[in-house]
Amino acid sequence: MGCFRCMPVMNAGCLHVVVMSLLSAMMLFSPQVSAAASDGNGPPKLLLVSFDGFRWNYPSKLPASKLPNFQAFIDKGVHVRWVENVFPTITQPNHMSMVSGLYVESHGLVHNHFYDPLLNATFPPKVLKENDSKWVDVGAEPIWVTNSKAGGERSSGSIYWPSSTAKIKGHLPDKLKLGHWDDITPEEKVDLAFEWLAHESDPANFVAMYFGNPDHMSHVHGPDSQEVLDIIISRDKIVGKILSKIQEKGLEDKLNVIITADHGHAPVYNQTMINLDLLVDPSSYKTYQKVQDGRAVVMLTPNEGFFDKVVDSLKHRNLHVAIKGKSKDLVDLHYSNNVRIPPIVLYGEQGWIIGTNKTTFLSGKGEHGWDPRYAPSMYPFFMASGPAFKKGVRNEAPFHIVDMYSLMCHVLGLTPAPNNGSLSNTAHILSASVSTVTTYIEIVIGILVVIVAVVIILFIIRSLQKKKNITASYKRTFTEESSRGMMAEGVVEFKDEDL
Repeated sequence: MGCFRCMPVMNAGCLHVVVMSLLSAMMLFSPQVSAAASDGNGPPKLLLVSFDGFRWNYPSKLPASKLPNFQAFIDKGVHVRWVENVFPTITQPNHMSMVSGLYVESHGLVHNHFYDPLLNATFPPKVLKENDSKWVDVGAEPIWVTNSKAGGERSSGSIYWPSSTAKIKGHLPDKLKLGHWDDITPEEKVDLAFEWLAHESDPANFVAMYFGNPDHMSHVHGPDSQEVLDIIISRDKIVGKILSKIQEKGLEDKLNVIITADHGHAPVYNQTMINLDLLVDPSSYKTYQKVQDGRAVVMLTPNEGFFDKVVDSLKHRNLHVAIKGKSKDLVDLHYSNNVRIPPIVLYGEQGWIIGTNKTTFLSGKGEHGWDPRYAPSMYPFFMASGPAFKKGVRNEAPFHIVDMYSLMCHVLGLTPAPNNGSLSNTAHILSASVSTVTTYIEIVIGILVVIVAVVIILFIIRSLQKKKNITASYKRTFTEESSRGMMAEGVVEFKDEDL
């Protein structure tokens, strides 16, 4: 049911994905490419940890002395400056892209809340159950499925990971913690993860563990609040517990750990709300999101006969109106070729949210969802340690969130399912012993690069020209008198933080 709705769109940007995927595929068949081959004590092990809403530069807001365990973790591993996530920069889409390597239009979880016209139903159901595969089994193969399909002594676990409670390709995680993410304490989550990883008779070799903060605190109090800083310090203690458990269970040379997030946060204010009710008649369209709460991205379906009227009415200097099937932005964002994406996608510039007359929120709250190409505060963080990764390396080059699936497959010694990422984009964080490839592979890659060089250069030139034009038009509104006045008053801060 999912194939026709989930095929990736081929465009200029996808040529790079195809080429890099071919290179990654060749590397995967290299005899030395398996990252952490079994040492005779079972398959390689990986713990994947997500701190929802953990922005890439949150740690820089605190002195290193306040985050001793983050520092110790990086000393044992590698830190990447940020990860480029997918649009919209929200929880469900990015968590599925992370574990499947697919763009949003391909894995089908297009928002936290959306309508599927083929199912004539709205996601999410009150509880995502095992028989709700119709929502998630529409193209993706998450890492726990790939791990289970490989057979042998492999076993996967999920502790509240988004969308892991329904079967995908006939598989659930072998070990599954059901319920809401705050049903047990963060410390209890870590205890459970290591109970599974170090079980005497039936150990898991892959566990995904989800924490709902600092996202919740960033929404409630704003990303620059003391409450968020307190959460970052509490997450440092969780990292410390992970390090202690690794030592306690004797997993120092066996367990790889990735700690990352799905998105960042930016502050929003009453003065930066775009009121839909002042632009378009509410009776002329439908939306399946809680717009009255204020959203960075809103999807509209005009009522029959009202399409042109709705589009003509949506005029605001800080609002981007993207028409499905016509917007190059949506194609470039890989957010077009899926029936779950409605005809009109609205999103503001970073800091601007979309609401209605019913929207009420306090100054200083946080939000996320904006176009990651122009909203660096949406980027999450990434760090990793274990035998597969470099040690003591900081501020390594960023990669894309869809690259993480191939990376995890590499670490676990798995052959990845078809995906939009590339192992080569993460090779720089892998230890030398697992990133070495044979000479004949290098020769093949060199020949392939020569063959496609001219084509790639042409596409790069074209893309740079278009990006320059897009960037110019995107930032032109900042010179408008009203926006300039708001910046002078300190209401909105339009700058790339610490870049």
